[in-house]
Amino acid sequence: AQINPARSSSYWSRDTTKVSPSGGKTDALIYETNLSTPLHDVTVHTTVSSLPLGPGATLVHTLAVLIPAMLLAGAFGLYRLAAQQIKLATAQHNFVSAVSHELKTPLTSIRMYGEMLRAGWIQDDSKRQTYYDFIFFESERLSRLVANVLQLSRLTNHPSPLDLKPFSPTTLLDAVQANVQAQVEAAGFTLEVNNRLSTSLQVEVEEDAFTRIMINLIDNALKFSAQADRKMVCLNLEMRGPLVTFSVRDYGPGIDHQHRKKIFQRFYRVGSELTRATPGTGIGLALVKELAHKMHADVDVCNHQPGAEFRVMFRPVQPSFPS
Repeated sequence: AQINPARSSSYWSRDTTKVSPSGGKTDALIYETNLSTPLHDVTVHTTVSSLPLGPGATLVHTLAVLIPAMLLAGAFGLYRLAAQQIKLATAQHNFVSAVSHELKTPLTSIRMYGEMLRAGWIQDDSKRQTYYDFIFFESERLSRLVANVLQLSRLTNHPSPLDLKPFSPTTLLDAVQANVQAQVEAAGFTLEVNNRLSTSLQVEVEEDAFTRIMINLIDNALKFSAQADRKMVCLNLEMRGPLVTFSVRDYGPGIDHQHRKKIFQRFYRVGSELTRATPGTGIGLALVKELAHKMHADVDVCNHQPGAEFRVMFRPVQPSFPS
């Protein structure tokens, strides 16, 4: 309370805050009046510095923070999902275009050479043999493409486990060499096979799936080292620590670090669709990764100077002998 010399009557103040000498606002004035006679010289001020929170204030404040945060998180999640779907749709569209191109181009050439041979226009035996070889190897390439697409379809629609059986790594290496030798030589490359395995361990694989893995890796090496100075593909078998390791090495430009993980994704292809000169569909290495996973194997890639090396690593099993 304070003495009011003007002896004014009771009133409500128009200014609802007290001002400190420094100019800053302090407690809020909510009521001011003069007392009645005989205390009419006394003015009563009622102020408040803070109001107590109600029982639901904490919940309201928490919801005020959580609801906007949840809305932002939901919007970001929808954005990520939409971006992934757009990316997948684009990749699938590019895959269909690439498959169409990969089928149409060799089929056109095969038909042309076939018609020329059928009509008897080619009299030179060496040229005729060249055309026969072209038709054969292009047919083989188409067969590999169709096999990859069918294998991808089976993995997508019928993800059943593979029937794994124990095999000698040396036997598998010899079978791969027999399958790819002609393909490598037809591409103008030399196939170097190195068997550095000296143990009698076995690995559990599904033979067709294993062959598909190695053919895809060698096909990939041939495509991406086509302009290399050293036209050689190395097929190696060795022990790396406790693992039986099959590897395919080329002498091309190698793989940029930013692409090393992405190249095993379905439909992923390095470079722009408008400027890419290397053929392919973007499913070969994805099949390698998925088939290896089904056989409990690991796949990785590393760069050399020059070239790249893909490795498929199996956990060995002891050979079983009939009693």
